[in-house]
Amino acid sequence: MRISISLLLAGAMLWSYPALAAQTPQDPATDIKAEAVSETSGETTVDVTPVEPVDPFSVALEEAFKGWPKAKTLAAKKDLAGLKEHYTQNSFKPLWIEDGKLSMRARKLIFFLSRAGRDGLNPEDYKTPSLSIGKDSSVTLDELARAELELSLAIVTYARHAQAGRLKPTKVSKSITLVPVSPDPLAVIDQVSSAEKPEKSLHSFQPQQDGYKRLREQLAKFRTLPKEKTPIQIAPGKALKLGSKGKRVEALRERLNVAATEENTRAVFDEALLKAVKEFQKNKDLHVDGIVGRRTLAILNGKKTSSEADLIANMEMWRWMPRDLGRFHVFVNVPEYRLRVYKDGSQTHTTRVVVGKFRNKTPIFSDEMEHVVVNPYWNVPASIAVKELLPKIRRDPRGYLAKRNYQVLTRVKGRTRVVDPRQINWSKFNAGRVRIRQAPGGRNALGRIKFLFPNKHAVYLHDTPSKSLFSRQRRAFSHGCIRVHNPFEFAEALFAEDKDWNSARLRSMLGNKERWVNLDKHVPVHLAYFTIRVNDDGDLNTFDDIYGHIGKLKVSLGL
Repeated sequence: MRISISLLLAGAMLWSYPALAAQTPQDPATDIKAEAVSETSGETTVDVTPVEPVDPFSVALEEAFKGWPKAKTLAAKKDLAGLKEHYTQNSFKPLWIEDGKLSMRARKLIFFLSRAGRDGLNPEDYKTPSLSIGKDSSVTLDELARAELELSLAIVTYARHAQAGRLKPTKVSKSITLVPVSPDPLAVIDQVSSAEKPEKSLHSFQPQQDGYKRLREQLAKFRTLPKEKTPIQIAPGKALKLGSKGKRVEALRERLNVAATEENTRAVFDEALLKAVKEFQKNKDLHVDGIVGRRTLAILNGKKTSSEADLIANMEMWRWMPRDLGRFHVFVNVPEYRLRVYKDGSQTHTTRVVVGKFRNKTPIFSDEMEHVVVNPYWNVPASIAVKELLPKIRRDPRGYLAKRNYQVLTRVKGRTRVVDPRQINWSKFNAGRVRIRQAPGGRNALGRIKFLFPNKHAVYLHDTPSKSLFSRQRRAFSHGCIRVHNPFEFAEALFAEDKDWNSARLRSMLGNKERWVNLDKHVPVHLAYFTIRVNDDGDLNTFDDIYGHIGKLKVSLGL
């Protein structure tokens, strides 16, 4: 008679947690289930089939996921779900626990997270296990499993904060419509856990733009260097310029370290002092006119300094910006009233701009420039037509519109046509049926040229007939669009890589007929909001928080 017996071996394994040996279940190899399957000629065959070994730690880790507190935000839920997917795919094998305690890689990550403040983040947001866990025999499997999960959660949370910020931009203002991209938590844990140096891998989720890196350096200096002494103060008063005299001029000379040619000329604003003032204004990106007016005086007296909170808030703003600004791109910093063109990381052009006033904020977002329009029409937004033009039109429908080259359009026999303003009942004006536009020409509100990057805000860059505004220090006067100083010079920089177009060809198109030029290669355009900018030489420049975005951000971050 032949008897076949299957031996089922449950959990027959030697696992590497010596401190927990007492907790290991009894060796299941003694539990044998025999089943007679056949009879033969007196021979007995024993068929042994072991069950897949089960790691008690993996079981504990899986249970830790089940018992973990519910996440309070959608982002935190995604983090936890991404981690569970990783551990499920890898049979809940530990990443950070070895021999019943934290591995050296885990300890380095915990140390790194404890210094998150270097990047303007809060270390308290990344809860990590104690470094001493597992160093004595009292630790349990459940405690080790929770430590494993706790560290992994801290890692993916840090990566999300580092790359996409701690707040949604719209929490600060609805006019900030940047869309930061959070990293995939599954990709984060896979990348960091497999890296040779996991702490460096984790830090790579921080912004890589030069603007961010320079702010980070400034934050380190701010925290380590002794506070600078208050510079020599120049008393308030009338603007100082060439030929001015008095004690305020003496203070200015001392502040800029400009020696007088003779003792009796110390109180005289001479050519040497004029040169020094212009150099100071140039370095501070002020209007270079050699006149010490209100803005220049404030900077000279050091009243516009940055705090640690300002630096951190501006660093957070960088996390909202696109990771890749583009090899060739246009960058407008709204609080600075400044536009720059960059190619391969170097600035190729810069000019002054006028931005939206407080109640008509220029929105903050990124898009791509697609068209340049010469001799543009200005399609008056309905809000401007109703609030600003309508009261004047009602007083003199034909005269007011004709003097300013406005046209009235409405539907006639199924087509939109230009009509006589006297045909419209202006007392019952309906912006949905009647549209007002300004024809091309020297008095057109958009000037002679506009630069389009189609977006939901309906804002763009354009010329303006109001050139005098560019000489002002504070230049928030528009309805939201951005007016460009010397727009044809900007166009020359914009078409630098296009052999077919340049500013001369665009100027040749000037006239009273609207002409469109389509860009073969779309150019990234970034409308940004930074109140601190660090120059190439490390000089720090600060700007007014004209819309209050940085102030709200500091409050929201608890700064």
